[in-house]
Amino acid sequence: MTVHFSLLLLRIFFCVVACGLAFFGLYLFFLSLLAAFGQKRLSQPGGEGYEPAKLAIVIPAHNESDVIERSLQSLTGLEYRKEAFQVFVIADNCTDETATLARENGATVFERNVPDLRGKGYAIAWFLERMTDLEEWEALVFIDADSIVSPNLLTAFSNRLRAGATALQARYSVVSKRRSPLEALMYLAFSLKCYLRPLARSRLGWSVGLHGNGMCLSTSLLKALPWEAFCLTEDVEYGLRLLEMGHRVEFAPEATVWSEMPSRPQRARGQHLRWESGRLQLARRLLPRLIALSIRRRDPAFLDAAIELAMPPLASLVVGQVALAVIAFFLPSLRALVWIPLIGLVGEAVHILVGLLLIKAPLALWLALFWGPLYAVWQTSIYAAAAVKGKTLGWISTPRQDSN
Repeated sequence: MTVHFSLLLLRIFFCVVACGLAFFGLYLFFLSLLAAFGQKRLSQPGGEGYEPAKLAIVIPAHNESDVIERSLQSLTGLEYRKEAFQVFVIADNCTDETATLARENGATVFERNVPDLRGKGYAIAWFLERMTDLEEWEALVFIDADSIVSPNLLTAFSNRLRAGATALQARYSVVSKRRSPLEALMYLAFSLKCYLRPLARSRLGWSVGLHGNGMCLSTSLLKALPWEAFCLTEDVEYGLRLLEMGHRVEFAPEATVWSEMPSRPQRARGQHLRWESGRLQLARRLLPRLIALSIRRRDPAFLDAAIELAMPPLASLVVGQVALAVIAFFLPSLRALVWIPLIGLVGEAVHILVGLLLIKAPLALWLALFWGPLYAVWQTSIYAAAAVKGKTLGWISTPRQDSN
């Protein structure tokens, strides 16, 4: 009797875990099918009387002297009326030449020195409080200090603002010089999370969320909902606050911002650890509320946001379900349940395949999939560390350039 009861408990536990992970796989399958149909393009406003929106580009920077010049030089290539935009750099607790280099490259610099309140969210809130001419700008565009932008970035934002949008997110991608397997797989991960999934959500009219880099927020929105997001993933937090207040973030896939990622695992690990720690902190705090709002307001966009927030990284999902499938296959008492993790794996495989096709992946990226198992284990170790460690350090400039 005891043995039978123990086996029953084992089957129940296995089913709960396997079904939970498989649900995420099926949800990714659902989003992949939506994205595969493409996105309706916004008609471009123009003609007589059309004036481009007056936009302020804001670059929060913490010890970014190695990359800030490249980012500012990228902005000189914007195909936008020069008098319709201005560049601001927030030199936050910098101990290097970030502020000096930014001024030399034509930016208006705000220097902040508050060591006890470190973080991108604090820097943005501080800047908005001190920007006396905020009302002169129709919207603020936020980009990272290591980014380069597509020439049409401001034009795309302006067109969509003219069409009624108040919160926008450009496509966020990765720039790489060597395309090592790690860089290639990080590029794929970014494409799935920051391109495929937003495409699917925009097709349903759901909020696509904010990714921190390539955000555009109208001034009226920032005045109505001041920036009070200060966690490690402040962009996600603010995007969820917008959703709760009835504002949807619209996707602008025709414009792109590229950010440089560390090319070595030990350097990328710290960055990914902060991201996952921040997401887990938000999940613990906001998941119950998002689920309750989805029921109370009968709005699936809240449930979608809850699922995205609760979902582990794709690589960790794959590792978890492969492990469950192996366990089920070798344990006779669980063998009949092996189909549950396999269904989830099929959904994730379709998600990856659709993503590769949507971005027209080069051969090098397809070949990098052979390194996928190692990447998945590496990513899962980071996720596990984030879950165990909890809070991590605040805003730290990530080393991106390899030493010779």
